[in-house]
Parts: sequence; structure tokens; C-alpha cells
Amino acid sequence: MKKLNLLLKVTSFLLFTGMMTSCDSSGGDGGGSSGPQTILVIGDSISGKVNYPGVPPWPSLLADMKSEWTVVNKATAGEKMSGGLSKVGGLLAEYSPDSLVIFYGSNDAIQQDTANYESDLSAAIQAGKAAGCKVVVCTPPYMYEGRAIYNGGIDVCVAGAKSAAGANGAKIANINGEFGSNSGDLFPDGLHPNLDGQRIIAVSVREKL
Repeated sequence: MKKLNLLLKVTSFLLFTGMMTSCDSSGGDGGGSSGPQTILVIGDSISGKVNYPGVPPWPSLLADMKSEWTVVNKATAGEKMSGGLSKVGGLLAEYSPDSLVIFYGSNDAIQQDTANYESDLSAAIQAGKAAGCKVVVCTPPYMYEGRAIYNGGIDVCVAGAKSAAGANGAKIANINGEFGSNSGDLFPDGLHPNLDGQRIIAVSVREKL
């Protein structure tokens, strides 16, 4: 059932980006709020540019899906939730976004530094809310190959993301649940989503905005 759900989401993505057919001009938007908005994305290399040819990061795919949206991608490779918290205030002031998407956890797990993940995430959500943003929190997917040893930390971050979002009025895009145990959505490095994985993230975030 989960894989069928993912297939339907990816098919929806393809339909609305015109890769399978052109968009219907009658006004259907296929998920997410209609009308212009600015979306600020903070996160790590899962959201930022990855050096795999032909694979745009999901924020770029999201921008293609919703041409009336401006997506500002300020994800930084190697960054942890603490880094996102340190910069979110300045970015909110600079871009005045309507929505804030927060996607951390992989580096927190890899560096075995998860103790403050939930409290830092809560503070970042609160900053977004104070700035008048709709806030979406993404749960990090499991890792594979040599990085699978860090999945205990991923469990901590997934639980922390759900708890922080629930306590602070943010929405959850449960990317961990969407990917499940399917390593086929990742590159062979066991960490970064491939094109199918990036599409799944883009559609999942779009549905929460």
C-alpha cells in the first residue's frame, strides 16, 4: 500500500510538471495552497545541491511544480539543526517568506549529536511562527550501506521532529515514512535521494504547504 501511495504521488508530480502531459489550465493545483507565496527552505545536502548529474534538489522540483511559488533554497551541505537555528532568524528577516520548510537530522545522526535536536528545532519553528510563516518540518529518511549504523540517531530525530512540530503548531512532511525501508529511493551512497526520492520529497512538501 505504501509503495502504491508513493507511485500515485510521483505520478501526480509528473502530471503537474508536464513531464507526462501538459498542465490543465482550468486552475487545479494538485496539492498545496494556490496563489503566489515565498517559501524558505533550510536543511542539509538532502535539500541542497548534490553532485549527481541530472538530479535537481527537491526545492527546485517544487518550484517547477508550482510556478507561482518562489522557493528560496538555503540548505547547506553538512549542516545540523543547530546550524539551521543559528541562521533562520537572519534568513526570515532577509526574505520575509510566507512558509518555512525545515529539513534536518541526517548530519545530527551521523555526528551523533542529537541531544539538542528537538529543542533547536522547536526554537526554529517558533522563529518561523513569530515571523508569520506556515512551518513544515520534514523527518529525515533512514540511511543504508555503511551509514546504516546511524539509524538509531535517525529514530531520535524523527521522534523529535514529530514532537516539536506537534508542540509548536507546525506541519509534518513524514519523509521517513514515505521512504520507509526502500533504499531504492537513494543513491548508492546510502544517504542522498536519487531523482525518484527527490520527487517524493517535493510532492510530500507541496501537500503540506
